[in-house]
Amino acid sequence: MVTGRKLGFTIDLGKLHNVSLGQGQEAVAEVAMEMAAKEGHWVILQNIHLVARWLGSLEKLLERCCEGSHQDYRVFMSAEPAPTPQEHIIPQGILENAIKITTSLPLACMPTFMLLWTTSTSPVLAVGNMGVHFPV
Repeated sequence: MVTGRKLGFTIDLGKLHNVSLGQGQEAVAEVAMEMAAKEGHWVILQNIHLVARWLGSLEKLLERCCEGSHQDYRVFMSAEPAPTPQEHIIPQGILENAIKITTSLPLACMPTFMLLWTTSTSPVLAVGNMGVHFPV
């Protein structure tokens, strides 16, 4: 969060709240979100996939906190991808109102990627004993 640091949103300054969910941390997250909405802080909720039963409450809390919130209020969430589309647990309301960033290929793209990877004769990708290298 280099940008957050430049803007003054750090844990040391009390303007950044980082909550790793699971093991009863839902109450901590709720308090952080309510305070952050009033005072314009940022909240990071890590591993929301671990609290499936709480996600409905989180969706309602997000709606409530966003109404009349401070203009600097932000909530960032992380989750592991679901193994299959049938196992998605994040409520549609959260997904529809969020900016989503992914660091893994969607499952549907993987076969095409693997086919291209294994049949490519391009010198752009060089495989050595240390794994895959991308020349600069």
